[in-house]
Amino acid sequence: MDITPLKQILLTFMVLTPRLLAAFSILPFLNREVMPGLARNSVALVFVLILYPMGAPITAGNLPAYPLLVALVAKEVFLGCLLGFLAGVLFWAAEGIGTFIDNQRGAGMGAFFDPISGSQTSSLGTLLLQLITVLFFSGGGFLLLLGVIYESYRVWPVFSFFPHLTAGFSDFFLAQADRIMRLTVLLGGPIVIVMFISEIGLGLINRFAPQLNVFFVSMPIKSGIAVFLLILYVRFIEVYFEEEFLGFKHLLEELSTCIEGPV
Repeated sequence: MDITPLKQILLTFMVLTPRLLAAFSILPFLNREVMPGLARNSVALVFVLILYPMGAPITAGNLPAYPLLVALVAKEVFLGCLLGFLAGVLFWAAEGIGTFIDNQRGAGMGAFFDPISGSQTSSLGTLLLQLITVLFFSGGGFLLLLGVIYESYRVWPVFSFFPHLTAGFSDFFLAQADRIMRLTVLLGGPIVIVMFISEIGLGLINRFAPQLNVFFVSMPIKSGIAVFLLILYVRFIEVYFEEEFLGFKHLLEELSTCIEGPV
């Protein structure tokens, strides 16, 4: 029985899968805490099927030497991590908004381990992260992201080696971290400011009525204000993130500012 065609298929998948799998591993809603490794790998292989004509036929004869093959896979993982990081910025910002609000209302002590983000988070942080994740899938953001990943295989072919990193590479990714903080403060700021004003009012009440235990009533009052404002405000957050998800199609253009192309 000739198993050469099967070998070619396995070799093709071995070369094409690392980039897509690395991107999925970085994304908050597809990490190992949410989706077990076997399930995530299976999903990645299904999406790699579309790329099969681009990589076929790969045989043992036209593969590079083993050291170069290891470097090639490392390059694919590197590019996948870059794409996953850029796509995950909005999700980490959404979680940061909820955590920012929870810290101001005094619910930081109620933080717990969130399997979606894989880190300790707050109740509102988890709520907003799940909300944005639902919006991402229902609004077609996942299809846009897949399109970007597929396009990256054309821009940076599998058998091209490490792209040239420009001098602005580190600045670009520091700017992405700054973007997370900026979105957290700008979108969470209005609710935090109102809660801060309520704290000032409670402080004045405590000044004129020292017998009243303001600390005991402050957290329920601030929590009620935060939830009420969030109900009114969440639609604006949804609209903002919907527009940001449309920007996924420009991810490769953003990366081109710090990566010139394959060498």
